[in-house]
Amino acid sequence: MVIQPLHLTGFGARHGYLLDMRNQISSSMLETPEEFALLPARHYYFAKGVLVLSGIALIGWAVAEILGHPVNLELALSISIAVLLVAVIFHARHRRKDRIMDELVLRTFDALGAKRIDRKLVRCDKWSRSLLPKPLALLFHHNPVTWDGKPLGQTRANLVIGLALKPILQKLFPTMAIKIEPGPQPFTLVASLQSVEADQESDTEETTDTRAKLVASELFKDPLEIETTTDPEGVEEITVQHHQGTDFAVSARRSRVERIFNTRVPGHWRAHWDTVGDVVVFKQRKELPAMVKIDTTVFTPVLTHSQYTEFEVPIAAAENNLTVTWRPYLQSHALIVGPTGSGKTVILHNMAVACSHAGLRVWVIDGKRVEFLGFRWWPNVEFIAAKVPHQIKLIHDAKKLMDERYDLIEDGKASLADFEPLILIIDEVASLVKRAEGWWTEQGYKGKPPVKEWLAELGRLARTAKIHLVLGLQRPDVEFLNGEMRSNFGARYSVGRLDPQGALMMWENAAVGTTVPRSKKGRGFATTLEGEVVESQFIYSPNPDPAAPGFDAEFVASIRPVETRWGIKHLEDVPDVQIDIDGKEQPSLLDDYLDAKIIDGPHPNWAKQEDFGPASEAATTNEDVETQDAEETIVLDSWLPEETSELETEEESYEGFSDQIVSVLPAKLEPGDLIEIDDDLDLWGVVEDVLIDEVGAQIDYRAMSTGEPEMLSMEPSDKLRLRKPNEPVDLDEDE
Repeated sequence: MVIQPLHLTGFGARHGYLLDMRNQISSSMLETPEEFALLPARHYYFAKGVLVLSGIALIGWAVAEILGHPVNLELALSISIAVLLVAVIFHARHRRKDRIMDELVLRTFDALGAKRIDRKLVRCDKWSRSLLPKPLALLFHHNPVTWDGKPLGQTRANLVIGLALKPILQKLFPTMAIKIEPGPQPFTLVASLQSVEADQESDTEETTDTRAKLVASELFKDPLEIETTTDPEGVEEITVQHHQGTDFAVSARRSRVERIFNTRVPGHWRAHWDTVGDVVVFKQRKELPAMVKIDTTVFTPVLTHSQYTEFEVPIAAAENNLTVTWRPYLQSHALIVGPTGSGKTVILHNMAVACSHAGLRVWVIDGKRVEFLGFRWWPNVEFIAAKVPHQIKLIHDAKKLMDERYDLIEDGKASLADFEPLILIIDEVASLVKRAEGWWTEQGYKGKPPVKEWLAELGRLARTAKIHLVLGLQRPDVEFLNGEMRSNFGARYSVGRLDPQGALMMWENAAVGTTVPRSKKGRGFATTLEGEVVESQFIYSPNPDPAAPGFDAEFVASIRPVETRWGIKHLEDVPDVQIDIDGKEQPSLLDDYLDAKIIDGPHPNWAKQEDFGPASEAATTNEDVETQDAEETIVLDSWLPEETSELETEEESYEGFSDQIVSVLPAKLEPGDLIEIDDDLDLWGVVEDVLIDEVGAQIDYRAMSTGEPEMLSMEPSDKLRLRKPNEPVDLDEDE
């Protein structure tokens, strides 16, 4: 094998060589002397030295004999052999070192960007002390090469050349662990070698670190600084400071950088952008837990205004050990969206439990009438309205309270700090509105009930009156939640899989939330306090209703508040027909329902159920639980996915999309379209973005099966199959 020198003048010309370096390197050391002819010959004087020393020894022996000093031949011979042996060993070690260094020069000179082969390119600062020495510290000098005629920069040059050097050194020294770092001088690299007795994880960590730095340097065109942070599991964060703020002001470009980074660097990464400071942090995405239970020990009573401003409700566990919280003082109202059975009501239960533990005043409007039965005796849950007249009155009373507080502020008689917070939870807003409209018509009233207008006004103004709405509905349709009202909900949470229309209205992105795996109950997306949308596992809170499936009395008792600041009340039942002063029957007016009395204590009808009572009694209502393992299984039942047949799963996977499949060019794709990724494996994905340039078509999508962001590259002239969303997204004029 003969090495042919590659005299290239620019790093751009070397690019193909570096990419294929792994395949060009032989796994064996050079064995024939012809390759070393590329370097100036080395001169050794070992043989001559042995002859000279031998001659001196003979002359000395002859002189000793002449002078009458006999020499012990056996001793002299032993000493000579020992000296000769030591000399041979040192000479062999020296020649081996020279041979290794020459081979290093021959193997690496082109990767170092050298215009000619020179032994000064590589220096060994430390050798092993073994009989067969190995280099332990190598210093490489490389040129400030260029890439496509542009300055490459020292940082990027170190990364690119370091990545090319490592496989060369690994081939030459397969039993050594190699680490390459920037050297003490400009455009130098130091390679540290040690025996591979350490585990493979450190090597993997270093490979990921080097690879991530290289990819980052490519994406950001010679960044100012690249730093990595590691944890026991490997590389955790990569921080890049760049000078391309204008280029990455566009969200589509930021998304593309994240996709490319995930494609080329091992692991799952999410980018956190600081567009003002021109910094981006890539964080390793940790696997979300299958379940996160509510922890009531984190709550303390909210007794002052300052405590209210700091009060937070843990909502979900997100990536990188982040806990998503709802902070009413900053995010006035919360919106929870999700299809039936996704776990939407569980999130509402969590909010009710959290707020009640903090001693806040909680009103509940149960749109389904049966989802909050277990909260009838719950401390600090003041009202639970299940009947339509009671629901209308409760919304009216919340608006009335808001108006009264505004009057006090306007008259200078009170400030925001003087008011007690009120949390108004409404489950299934769509059901509430539909039932209210039906009841309104049955009562003979004209037009539409004012419920939607009252809710809209609360959404706009209630924050200043310390009243906060928590709305749950299946999708944020304009019919029930117009654009103006939707924009007042800073805290947004979607649980389960959304259809493209709902995703666009909720997240302004037709792909976010449309690929949540159906097998993961409680999984969805949430907004953080900073407004970032992150994938989340929502916190599980049990249903306190003893008749609810999977009821766990001990778990419920453990999260039940001890202190009661707001006792339970109920609303008077107003008959639909009343007797006037003349003894005639007259239908009740709206004012009659709105003026219904507020009565302390639970409703008389509630006594027909077994009294849930205090926590101590609740703990004994379920005596059939035999072991802790059995209890755990029961608790999880209502949160785990229901078993479905393969046919049902396949049919549901295209829910929200047309049954008709058409073939189109990439240029015809729109965000929210469902495209076929692999025909044989029946893999589909929801389109997020499409880029078509001279290189080809690049499609960013989320896989339907996993929900993970992926990227597909293809020719612009190639067609692919797609399903369009069932309905066009109907955004109102306020959007």
